[in-house]
Amino acid sequence: IGWCDWSSDVCSSDLALCPSLVSMAPYGTSFAQMRFRGQEYAASIMGVTGGFHTVNKLKMVKGRPISELDQGACNCVLGERLTSQLRQAGVVNPVGLNVMLLDNVFTVIGCVERAPDNALRPMEINDGLMIPYWTLKRITGTDRVEAIVGRLRPNATVARAQAQVQNAVGLVLKGVQPSVNSAEALIEQMNRQMNLLTLLLGVVGSIALVVGGVGVMNVMLVSVSERRREIGIRRAIGAKRQDIRTQFLIESLLLCLVGGTFGIALGIGGAWGIAKYQAWLFFVTPEAVWLGVGVSAMVGIFFGYYPARQASHLRIIEALRST
Repeated sequence: IGWCDWSSDVCSSDLALCPSLVSMAPYGTSFAQMRFRGQEYAASIMGVTGGFHTVNKLKMVKGRPISELDQGACNCVLGERLTSQLRQAGVVNPVGLNVMLLDNVFTVIGCVERAPDNALRPMEINDGLMIPYWTLKRITGTDRVEAIVGRLRPNATVARAQAQVQNAVGLVLKGVQPSVNSAEALIEQMNRQMNLLTLLLGVVGSIALVVGGVGVMNVMLVSVSERRREIGIRRAIGAKRQDIRTQFLIESLLLCLVGGTFGIALGIGGAWGIAKYQAWLFFVTPEAVWLGVGVSAMVGIFFGYYPARQASHLRIIEALRST
């Protein structure tokens, strides 16, 4: 549930108003410099409740997560980036150490693993540290809930949960309509974007195929013009029009297949390089390769037919007179 500038009264709303949710965890954010042994580390601060760890399925590397018993206490849990920076400074196990944060001494009680990137999960989990929400409110003087992360029950629907959340928020904050994000909504949005991108790539690819096909046809027409005498000799010794037409169609087909093979190899190589640089998963579907070969063959036959027909309809006498 994404919404800014909420009062902490929303955090204390009874979960019974939202029976479709099995748990929910509000959080607030701030920014400060964490000081440790004379060194400063830029850190995003998240004020969280006891259920934040469970709702976001965070895994602990060392120590324990923030609990409700920590509310108001100066305890913190480090994210993956800060843990790595302290490890580079020679700290093997930061649990139990004291750090300075907003002119307050905090005790590190745990470190979390890097959480996979997720549009519904706060990015500050990996880049900063977590402290109790009421501690953040006390030391910053602000009572602001950035968002609430909720987890649906197994048989609950997103639409019902959204209606319940809006009703619960409306009871606390009159006239406020929260913005609700869900995995289904994000997937639907991504599908729309992918469909639009597919359409755009299809249009660009079609234009490229037409331009390439016209180029192939021009090459074949030039070939026919330069080989008029050869065509005349073949016709004179008994070659039929169908033989001439088949010959030039095969040449056009081979020309496009060779070009298509180079294009497929270039596409696979480029995709592999980008995937390796970005640390993405790389795989090639055989259907896509065969589709590329098939399209290349169709372009060769379609745009090579007219030059082949022109070659097959040359008059023998005129072709033999060509130099």
